[in-house]
Amino acid sequence: MKQIEKSFRIDRKIVAVCGYVKSIKNNWLTACRELEYIIWQDLHKSAQSYINSILILPGCCTAYKTKFFKKHITFDHDTIAEDLDFSYKINNYKKSRYINFNKNAIVYTQDPNTIYEYTHQLRRWAGWWWQNLRKHVPNVNKLPFIFEIAILYLEWIIYSIIIFILPFINLRLYLILLILFFIYTTILWIYGAITRKRIDLFFYSFFLIIPTTINSYIFLSEFYKQIIRQQKILIWFKPQRRKM
Repeated sequence: MKQIEKSFRIDRKIVAVCGYVKSIKNNWLTACRELEYIIWQDLHKSAQSYINSILILPGCCTAYKTKFFKKHITFDHDTIAEDLDFSYKINNYKKSRYINFNKNAIVYTQDPNTIYEYTHQLRRWAGWWWQNLRKHVPNVNKLPFIFEIAILYLEWIIYSIIIFILPFINLRLYLILLILFFIYTTILWIYGAITRKRIDLFFYSFFLIIPTTINSYIFLSEFYKQIIRQQKILIWFKPQRRKM
């Protein structure tokens, strides 16, 4: 809480502060999720913060300035989750307002530890991405935010298509990219093992291809449902929580 309060004091224009998420250690799947958090926060979110264009305000670790929230943010109930909806609303606000990213405001979250629960969570997240894109992109008017959205969505689409189509087009190129992928993830796991002081992250590095493939499939399938077929699926999957 002290870190959140500290961030709000930096500038009067700061209307939201998001903290740093860490996954509670459990098994290989939660270890892979921890790597995803490292990629998103240490690379993507740090860069987004630098250009004042943070795309996601995670519900588990975000605080809002009460006066601004009551006046400009509403629960519309037309998307499957509110996190990204709020992020778009703040970034689309006509007067410049800031979102602060505080790496020292650490929150521990309990991630899915089975493929079944992981898949359902990803379907909710992917549907949430496409629903908010349809809802908010026509109103986006800030260049850094437009650039950030374009880069991320194009990256995910191209990457997802490569995973499923490239093996049938050029198997040799696919294997080369697969080797580069493992080199890349191994470097990240070493970084994660050092910064998190978790040696298990390094040992699970070769498992990352499994959730990565699941992510890509669900991302494309939700694109088909939400964008191509214009469906709006608002079913919420409640994951099972482990006793701590």
